[in-house]
Amino acid sequence: MRRAVEASLQPLGFEVELAENGATALARLRAAPFDLVFLDINMPVLDGPGLLRMLRSLGITVRTVLITSGAAKPAIASSIKFGAEEYVSKPFTPQKIREVAARVLGLDLRTLPLYLPRVLLYFTDKDLASRLRDSLPEHVHLDSVALLGDAIELASKSQYDLLLVDAQVQEGADILRTDQTEAAIMAVSRDPASPPYVFAPEGAVDGVVSSRLDEAVVQDFLYQNFIRPLAFIEAGTIRAAGFKGDPTHLAAYFAQLERVLCARSAREAAVMPDVSIDLRRVPADADRLAHLIGALCMHLDILGAAPGFTISDEQRAAVGGRPEVATALLLSGPPT
Repeated sequence: MRRAVEASLQPLGFEVELAENGATALARLRAAPFDLVFLDINMPVLDGPGLLRMLRSLGITVRTVLITSGAAKPAIASSIKFGAEEYVSKPFTPQKIREVAARVLGLDLRTLPLYLPRVLLYFTDKDLASRLRDSLPEHVHLDSVALLGDAIELASKSQYDLLLVDAQVQEGADILRTDQTEAAIMAVSRDPASPPYVFAPEGAVDGVVSSRLDEAVVQDFLYQNFIRPLAFIEAGTIRAAGFKGDPTHLAAYFAQLERVLCARSAREAAVMPDVSIDLRRVPADADRLAHLIGALCMHLDILGAAPGFTISDEQRAAVGGRPEVATALLLSGPPT
């Protein structure tokens, strides 16, 4: 259920955090502000109605939508009484989740751009394509081809977020990189002894994944670091999405975030000389964050643009005094 809500809202630019139970949700809601909460009526540890009552007793007035099984009218009634704005019954569709979120937040769904990530698989094994399709969220578009020529043709016509290419055809990645400057490119290894995945950028390739590709690798590594949107435009500002998942994936996240932010900021610089970038959701990793800011400054300086970065106090403490950010305009802002 949590994955379904996330997949429904991420294409609209929502930054979605998942909590496995009511107690975890309560801790996060007390630590940082949120615009909207979807509460499962049957959450473990602390159920939806119980969490809602506790939130209101603490003065936390975040907008709330209850997710029900359709047979819990008393719980729905009491939750509405305690301030839940709406409820959704299972099973629900992505469109239903989007409509409810837009209505509760006062947004016009027709004006929200829908971004559908794209993945290109160049590999001869049809079984891999089938397993990949089953493991990807429904909103992710997958093109699968067995011929390099077909892959090159598709890559010349559409922008992809991730390309998975046969490791035995190394020159294929080099050719595809020409048109796919923003995408991550991972080689697919047929070696049965290869690890599930390795992030090790070299040339046009960002790393290697095994052809034994399973759902955990697709959702926790490939989707979170390369496929989901890592940057959004909001009120003229480029907003970076936060990191999710295993801390060992930080290098992959920062590498792809840099690639995406450079491309987005270049497009913004073509329209406005001043480019505003909000990095407050990015982890306060001193080395990686300083490198990211320095790389963006260098990239935009070449384009004749002046970047300004909004960062949190924690981030400022992490990168303060670093030579990479010596010339960067750093603006403080509370965590978002």
